[in-house]
Amino acid sequence: MAPSIEKTFDFSKSDSLYRSILETAPIGIIVFNNEFVVKFVNNNFFHFSGVVSGKPSDLIGKSVYEYRLFENVDLRKDLNELRDGIAFEKELVTSHTISGVKISIIVKCVPILLDGKFNGGVIIVEDIKISPAKEEIAFIHSKNFQNFLNLLCDSYFFVDKDGLIKISSSKAYDEFSFLYEPEISKEIKKPHKLSGILFKKILETAIATNKTIWTELPFIKNNTERKANITIVPILENGAKVETVLVLVKDVTKESDAISLDDEEIKELKRYQQIVARVLDGVIGFDKEGKIFFWNESSAKLFGLTRSEVYGKYIGKIFSQIDKEFFTQIIETVKNNKFWQGQLKIGEDESVAEYFSVKVASIEEETQENYFMLCSNITQKVRLEKELRQSEEKFRNIVISSREFICILDLTGKITYANPYFLETFEYTLEEISKMSFGDLIDLSYLNQPQFDINEITSYSFKSVELPLINRKGQKIFVLASFSAVYDSNNVIQYYNVILTDITLKKESEKDLLLIRSIFEASHDGIALISKRKFVLVNDSFVQMFGYRSASEIIGQDPLDFVDKDDIIKVSRYLENAEEGNESPARFDFKGRRRNNSVIELENSVSTYETNDERFIVWVLRDITEEKKAQEALQSSEERYRSISENIKESIYTAEIVDGKLKTVFYTPTIKQITGYPAEEFLGDMERWEKIIHPDDIDDTKTKMQNLFNDTARNFEAFEYRIIDPLGNIIWIEDKITIKRDSKGSIQKVYGVISDITISKRAEEELKKSALELKELNETKDRFISIISHDLRTPFSSIIGFTDFLLSKDSDIDDEKREQYVRYIQESAKSMLGLVNSLLDYTRLQTGKIKFEPTKINAKEVIDRSIQILSGAALQKNIKLISTLDKDFYIHADEGLMLQVINNLVSNAIKFTDKDGTVKISAVADIDKRHVQFLVEDNGVGMRKEDIAKLFKVDSKFTTPGTAGEKGTGLGLSLVADIVRKHGGDIWVESQIGQGSKFYFTIPIASTNILLVDDIKTDRLLYSKLIKNLVPQYKIIEAQNGKEALEVIKQSSPVLVITDHKMPVMTGYDLVKQLNITELRYKPPVIVLSSDINESIKSEYKELGVEYIFQKPVNLSDFKTAIQNSLRKAIYN
Repeated sequence: MAPSIEKTFDFSKSDSLYRSILETAPIGIIVFNNEFVVKFVNNNFFHFSGVVSGKPSDLIGKSVYEYRLFENVDLRKDLNELRDGIAFEKELVTSHTISGVKISIIVKCVPILLDGKFNGGVIIVEDIKISPAKEEIAFIHSKNFQNFLNLLCDSYFFVDKDGLIKISSSKAYDEFSFLYEPEISKEIKKPHKLSGILFKKILETAIATNKTIWTELPFIKNNTERKANITIVPILENGAKVETVLVLVKDVTKESDAISLDDEEIKELKRYQQIVARVLDGVIGFDKEGKIFFWNESSAKLFGLTRSEVYGKYIGKIFSQIDKEFFTQIIETVKNNKFWQGQLKIGEDESVAEYFSVKVASIEEETQENYFMLCSNITQKVRLEKELRQSEEKFRNIVISSREFICILDLTGKITYANPYFLETFEYTLEEISKMSFGDLIDLSYLNQPQFDINEITSYSFKSVELPLINRKGQKIFVLASFSAVYDSNNVIQYYNVILTDITLKKESEKDLLLIRSIFEASHDGIALISKRKFVLVNDSFVQMFGYRSASEIIGQDPLDFVDKDDIIKVSRYLENAEEGNESPARFDFKGRRRNNSVIELENSVSTYETNDERFIVWVLRDITEEKKAQEALQSSEERYRSISENIKESIYTAEIVDGKLKTVFYTPTIKQITGYPAEEFLGDMERWEKIIHPDDIDDTKTKMQNLFNDTARNFEAFEYRIIDPLGNIIWIEDKITIKRDSKGSIQKVYGVISDITISKRAEEELKKSALELKELNETKDRFISIISHDLRTPFSSIIGFTDFLLSKDSDIDDEKREQYVRYIQESAKSMLGLVNSLLDYTRLQTGKIKFEPTKINAKEVIDRSIQILSGAALQKNIKLISTLDKDFYIHADEGLMLQVINNLVSNAIKFTDKDGTVKISAVADIDKRHVQFLVEDNGVGMRKEDIAKLFKVDSKFTTPGTAGEKGTGLGLSLVADIVRKHGGDIWVESQIGQGSKFYFTIPIASTNILLVDDIKTDRLLYSKLIKNLVPQYKIIEAQNGKEALEVIKQSSPVLVITDHKMPVMTGYDLVKQLNITELRYKPPVIVLSSDINESIKSEYKELGVEYIFQKPVNLSDFKTAIQNSLRKAIYN
């Protein structure tokens, strides 16, 4: 494929020197493509006369048809000739030098043809066509002109290109003998050839460049060193070729040898005025007052003024700088030095000002002293020098700022200069580097190679070579070294410019490329390069992976032909995104199809890169078929394990040795359900677990665990201890630990299973408590039966005795006695009946067969009813019954049992109070303890302290007659105590002999709150109204989650909790679980109402003791029944 015009001028880094040459070439260059769009413009293009002003960036990317390039010439109509392969040239500007030589600015247009087709063109601007006129050549060869040359120099020669002298001046052969070739024959008086040693190179250069050359040569004369100024002037003949060269020789040892013209010379000069007019740019004659009296034709052309316009005028009219003071200085200088030489300017605006080289000499005549001024227009020279200075400054800045290493070597290879980047990179100062030779920087191992010779490299005028250099730190830097020789005017090498391009990265890239190539060929992964939906390169592993014989069978095929039909759409989309540069995955899996149509699982790593406006996609394929199968099996196993670990109630954990310490690395999620803390809190921190162990268990637990860890003979143990959850609840856990040790007995891993055994522990404690209570109950029963059997025998004995006596036929009993005996029998029967009733009540209460339905009742009403019932008994003894309750007072109790408690206590107070005494009943609420404290107070006989302890114990039956001889069973207060405690209250007595007794007991305050727990606000609003309609006497309070509800229960003890199941922070299940393990005085019944309920969840709730579980939306009739039943069955511990 032929390179395009863009690629032809697309410079790489290694071509930077070549590009620099094009940029700084002394010609203007434009390169355009086959559509005439400009691709390259050098900086000098805009420096030529006749070219429009501008800069390269103005042209780049524009058509030469759209942009006018030249001021007076339009090339656009001629450009089409280039398409036919025809070059052309045109003249832009013409000007003359001081010697009358005509200089033309020429533009050349040349087509670029690739494979015979037009592919663009080049426009070149240069200053050529130097062509002196024929008559000037005639003057040069004339005697008159030769006489004039004698005025300008000490000796002159016209020579050919070989230095053979054609014409020479007739004098000064002896003075400048060193200029000639030595003659073999002594008879030859006059030399015929210039010295080849001195002039060969200079002549060749002058002829080749067609430019005047000045040089200065030292010579010895009369044992004194002198200096000769040599001027070499090439002369064009026939307008095209240099055949003759003018050599002017001037002894410049003393500047005092300046030109001083005598009268004869002035006359000679006047005679050849015409010659002077043609040879010099301008000659002006003026007197000592500065008035012009001579103005040659060249002056008229040079300044645009005729002789009549300047004749008699002050010389300052021409040069405004020459005022009277300056004129006096010039004249004084001429008188002292015989001439004045300087540079004058016409015009203040630098853009249009013209500069002149001016030389003033005097001509002394008999009558007066006159002066002649020789003027040469050096405007182009001045501007060129200015541009050169600017260019020099620019290049100096380039050298200083360049990121290339630039240095200068003398002819011995010693470094005389290095730019800042060179010094910075190699870490030397300029003073240090100036003492080193270039060879000191080259790697010694490279210097020792026989093919390297520093002298050989620098002997070439220009050569580039790759070199390994070493900086001050010993770091190796690979460079492309370009050595360029710099010559003087005699074509003698003066020094070497060296430009070093850092190619270290390139070298490393080449090394990396070789490595990549070897990896590409040796890789077990299949690697393919894709461009324009075609494979362009594949490795052997790719070929084998898809079952082909060679890469040639795959190259050129569509990648989608190697993809299974199930994944074609996915892979096609990824390919399209990669081709368009859009975001696409760097790695993806797909099913590939082999040559035999079998399917393989592949992992594809994708990368892209772009070069020459072409995007390439790289596929690196790895066969993961077996890995996929193993992964699927592992995933299935993990899912089973995860399902097991997440559904069992135990939490599994593992610990490993990390950084020399045993640290936990894994917990199953169940740990949060057990402890209330997420697994993350315990990972990597064994001490965090220790912080939640109950303070009473921590020391013993740590000791036992440490004993297990230290005992290499044991690898398993189970520990039971308590922990404290975030809510402050105490949880019993069982921690089963299995240890994996190495051959030395050191611990490698620890596996553990943590179980929540709180319920079982509580059940165990309850069982122990029940067993103990049962034992005490049996012992009490035995003692109770013993007492009852004795108490029942006594009235029966009395009844049997009196009835036998009354039935006896022999007994003589009057009616009064008979009535008395019947009364005794009645009293014994009543006593026995009371004893039997008390026994039955006590038995029913202990066995739970007595009806016990606590609810919200009015305590004032119960007390008032009791006073009504017992007012008759009080009246018999004239005892006042007083209640201090003046308003309704609600408690949570069984109304019948509560009446029995009040009746027993009040009747007991009446029994032991004297006539005209007082029995007072009062109550006070304790908000903090959430109960009501009742007091039954009398001013009766009182009792001893040792008897108080016997009052409420059935096994130590205690009874005494009342103040009016009333008898009791001794079981009433025992029954009262059991009823009070069954309500969750307590009972105690304060009494003193002769001062009466105070019986205190407590009953819980009736809660009017039902707690509704749901995380959805709308559901809370709906069911709050619904519950309020079902049980209007209760207040509905709300909570958003289980944790918030638990706090509400602890604070306000609601009578009932209705909760959702699935909630954030804490679920309904966790709430019920917490209620079961939390020490609460009152545990409200719970109803579950949720939309996330299934049979499995229902069974779990029932295991926790929840009786009613409803699915939203709920059946209102069933829901109302559940609420009413739950309110009736609320039990206090």
